[in-house]
Amino acid sequence: MKIVHLSNDEKFVPLARSLFDEAFPGMNRWLLARLRPGERRHVAAASDVSHHHSLRFRTRWIARQLADADCVVVHLMSSRFAPALRHVRPGTLVVWLAGGGDYMPLLEPRLGSLVLPRTAELLRALAQRAPARGGWWRRLRAPWRRAKAQPPPTLPAMAVAPRIDVLSANPADARLLSEVLPSLHAVLHPIPSFTVEDIFAAGTADMAGPDLQLGNSCSPTNNHLEALALLRGRLPEGCRVLVPLSYGKAPPGYAQAVIDAGREMLGARFEPLTDWLPIGDYNQRMARCGWVLMNQRRQQAVGNIAAALYRGASVYMRRDNPLFGFFCDLGITLLAIEELEADPAAALCELSPGQRQANRCAIEARYGRAQVVAAIRALEGYRR
Repeated sequence: MKIVHLSNDEKFVPLARSLFDEAFPGMNRWLLARLRPGERRHVAAASDVSHHHSLRFRTRWIARQLADADCVVVHLMSSRFAPALRHVRPGTLVVWLAGGGDYMPLLEPRLGSLVLPRTAELLRALAQRAPARGGWWRRLRAPWRRAKAQPPPTLPAMAVAPRIDVLSANPADARLLSEVLPSLHAVLHPIPSFTVEDIFAAGTADMAGPDLQLGNSCSPTNNHLEALALLRGRLPEGCRVLVPLSYGKAPPGYAQAVIDAGREMLGARFEPLTDWLPIGDYNQRMARCGWVLMNQRRQQAVGNIAAALYRGASVYMRRDNPLFGFFCDLGITLLAIEELEADPAAALCELSPGQRQANRCAIEARYGRAQVVAAIRALEGYRR
């Protein structure tokens, strides 16, 4: 089966190439969007990899490179890649490996606001301080545009939904997505973008130290300010809070505002991580964290959460996050952030050795490399 992949040059691509090559040796070609100046390159030049200007994916010039594909895999549906599907042959299998951000605006009306009140207030303040762009005409129109009723969100996936044959997404999100996007009739077939052997076990096997990992990125949907307020006054002796802020999308000034708030609330116990680290070094750093607190209300940080569960950490999540039910359905034991919100005097809890071992086994059963490769090979069965 000849497979063409449409993707950005992202950190997940090297592992994805390895997994797809194991499943379908010599049958993969990767068409990657060319990097903007200053962006980090994750994919080295190779015979199966080519970089292209964004415009190419949006025009008929991409058709020649898709003509002989038996399967086209879109890694995160964007306005860059969705137009390319117009040039895919009718009999070609189209697979959407969704990441969350490419459909979450459609689900937000069902989930409610993804940012909590303190974070929302910070974002409003940052927006007011941001310099106006686009000249005097845009500045003049800005108040009128803010007052105007906002139309429902439109996403690239909405335009191409009928053409998608296979969807890889969290099952809870997929159920909601099918309700808000009736034209999507794709078969749900989850394909994880990470494995135990390649990601979770890289560097060190255990997370059993005295520290706590807060969030996975500088994205405001981590709701950092609310989490910091929850942790103030209840950290065990010697516990530091490690906060990854080296990647993710956020308004200018957000990461610094989190750093300022962390130092104000936790003092020297707050440790921001602002430099990108290779996965082995990252895991080694996080081995100090026996607790992980993820304060998102949406699917996010699946790899971080799964890695922490595999490596023995006690993981706090929100019950209103669809991932909470997803992991519980796998037989995994999680701790609920709502219990900390309900009782200001409640101490951080730890899982028992038996619960940690059960979590590890459940993660291995779901994310072992052999299982992920088998899920990729199973795409052959969905061919038209």
